[in-house]
Amino acid sequence: MFQTIKMRAYLLTFIVFLIVAYSISTFITPESYFFVFLPTICSVALFGIHRKKYKKIKALNDFILYSAAALVAMGKALHQVNTVNKPIEYIVDTISFNINIVTFFIFLVILKGIIALYEFKYAS
Repeated sequence: MFQTIKMRAYLLTFIVFLIVAYSISTFITPESYFFVFLPTICSVALFGIHRKKYKKIKALNDFILYSAAALVAMGKALHQVNTVNKPIEYIVDTISFNINIVTFFIFLVILKGIIALYEFKYAS
């Protein structure tokens, strides 16, 4: 008896979840899924799995973000002085216009924010 009530409660919860998910999905565009929800969910999942080793994740995250920022800054500076450097120009264009790389950087920035919040809350 208790088992059937428990199963019906799980089924009702699942149906309510599907209805809520459907109603939310009618208001949210696919771009929001790709650029907001996917990087946020991946960042939270990665940090949740590797919370004990967050300093290694932070170091790798900082390395990738600061390297990309330095390359883009070099590309912009070279463009300002009208100097042509094909490898840096190619990298800057790839970073700027490739949707997958832009989404990856959104993921890294959200992860950086989660790590900063964790350090603010739990580190001394």
